[in-house]
Amino acid sequence: MASSLIRTVAIIAATLAFCAAAHAQSVGDRVEAGGITFEALPPQELQAGECGLFLWSKGTRPVFFLVAYDAPAIVYVRDNGRPRRFNRSRFGGELVSGFFERQTFVDGDITLQLEIEFDEQRQIADGALIKQGVVRVTDKKGWRSIVPVTGIVGCKT
Repeated sequence: MASSLIRTVAIIAATLAFCAAAHAQSVGDRVEAGGITFEALPPQELQAGECGLFLWSKGTRPVFFLVAYDAPAIVYVRDNGRPRRFNRSRFGGELVSGFFERQTFVDGDITLQLEIEFDEQRQIADGALIKQGVVRVTDKKGWRSIVPVTGIVGCKT
C-alpha cells in the first residue's frame, strides 16, 4: 500500500514537473494546424468537483493549447488571437473522469476531433495520464490537420 502511494506521488510529481516545464517553454509558442494557429493557453484552475482534460502538442517544444471540461462538455482554445469555445457533439470509447477516448467538438467554423489513449499502467489519484493522442482539426472548407498530443485528466475534489 505504501509503495503504491509513493509511486502515485512520484508520478504526480513527474507530471506536474512536465506540465510546469511545458508551460514555461510554451510562452509565446503556437501550434500550427493548417491555416489555424493555436496559441499557448495560460494555466487553468479547476473548481471543486470539476474535471479537466489538458493537452500539449508533442514535439521539441510542447505547447499547452487545449483544455476541455466535463460539465458542460466544452473545449477552449485560442485561435489566431481570439478565445474559442467548442461544444461536444459526439463521443465514444472508454470514459475516464468525465472524458471519453473519442470526442468531437464543433463551433460552426472548426471541428476538433480528439482521440486519446489513457495510460492504464501509470495511474494517478483523481485523474489519468494520456499515453498518446491526436487532435484532428477540420476547417469549414474541409481541410484537415493532425496535431499529435499528450496530456493529463485531472479532477479537483
